[in-house]
Amino acid sequence: MESLRSEFAGFLHFIKDFNVVRIQEGSSQKFSTRTFLNNKIYAYFRNKGR
Repeated sequence: MESLRSEFAGFLHFIKDFNVVRIQEGSSQKFSTRTFLNNKIYAYFRNKGR
């Protein structure tokens, strides 16, 4: 149960980071949401693997 909770906390942190970047970038077209998400998800699972 504890691992599930930390798992969820990590996901919430992930979403928070995403929203911060969105706010910083505003509605700028040069910002690619898909690329950002791909990079974050890749990093998230790579760190999880350790």
